[in-house]
Amino acid sequence: MDLKLNILDQTLIPDNCTVKQTLEHTITLAKLADTLGYHRFWLAEHHVSSNFVSCSPEILIARLAHETQRVRLGSGGVMLPHYSPFKVAENFNLLSAMYPGRIDLGIGRAFGTDAKVADALAYDHSADRDNFSEKLQAVCSLINTNPEQPEEIVAGPIPEIPPELWLLGSSNNGAELAAEKGLSYVFAHFISPEKSLPALTYYQQNFKPTDFQASPESGLGVMAYCADSEEEARNLALCRTLWLMKLSQGSRIPFPSVTEVVNFSVTAHERQILEELDKGVVYGTATQLRNKLLDLAEQHSVQEMTVLSNCHDFDDRLRSYTLLARAFNL
Repeated sequence: MDLKLNILDQTLIPDNCTVKQTLEHTITLAKLADTLGYHRFWLAEHHVSSNFVSCSPEILIARLAHETQRVRLGSGGVMLPHYSPFKVAENFNLLSAMYPGRIDLGIGRAFGTDAKVADALAYDHSADRDNFSEKLQAVCSLINTNPEQPEEIVAGPIPEIPPELWLLGSSNNGAELAAEKGLSYVFAHFISPEKSLPALTYYQQNFKPTDFQASPESGLGVMAYCADSEEEARNLALCRTLWLMKLSQGSRIPFPSVTEVVNFSVTAHERQILEELDKGVVYGTATQLRNKLLDLAEQHSVQEMTVLSNCHDFDDRLRSYTLLARAFNL
């Protein structure tokens, strides 16, 4: 199976790093992805977060494009409810003009923050999702402007190669919208693993071709960990599941290290929660993880797999992505 492998970087800031070090890690990881042969490197958007640094994917994309040669760079994604479609289109048209054929515009419907911060981002108008479909259509029109038949208002420079448009989602709503608009679609399996198959099946079966895209293109976003042994990979995965469980309990603990996880004491009830959260993660040695990702791709009929590997120690992340790339002979 010809499966494209991508990386999603949330710029997680562990307690052993400064913000500057975290951003330097993102640059290092993007350069590694470029060298190893990953197809895309995407950046998430979060606001006023003690856990994630990236509040402006487009700024990081510009820096990373300068630091790399081949890998496609994009947003995973721009949270459109906050912004003017015109400004989003301008930003990504400009990036595409500077780096032709290497820019992706991934669009999300979530706020990526709480309601108070969402209102601050919107400033003089309330942020909401009621007009998301209209905003999405506006971005599509502005990005796909025909130079020979320009719109009354053109968003920035019309690039030689426009950015690729992707819709991101974690529910059936996103799948329905992507199918209706004829857009490429990535489902966040790491958020809602139980919804991934029905959502992607709906999208693939109900896709409406457009002048810009004739057939469905889909991908799966997966939390995945690769290590030299299955036990080591599982411990890396447990760091994330323990962290999620504590967040759900209202405890704002830093992202834990493997040492902390191994020595952490949990109740029988908490162990059940961890086991449930663990279902949304795949892990193993290079061969094991390769087989698991190929199985997921076949089950979901996707052409691309976007891997997210949040770790406390940066060396563990580098090792995980390196082993995975070698397993797929990128």
